[in-house]
Amino acid sequence: MDHGQAVEFAAPHELLEQKDGHFAQMVEQTGPTMSSKLRKQAKDSYNQKRAVENQKSE
Repeated sequence: MDHGQAVEFAAPHELLEQKDGHFAQMVEQTGPTMSSKLRKQAKDSYNQKRAVENQKSE
């Protein structure tokens, strides 16, 4: 969100892959320790969701 407008929409992990993105910049502002934790959590959640979706499609 930027001034009440959605500027990006995707899974958090996907948004964090866009280094110049609004969400990625906000996460970086939390500092190196917290941003690392947030990135790991987003990636783990993304991978877990994809694994479940893959199991459903089999």
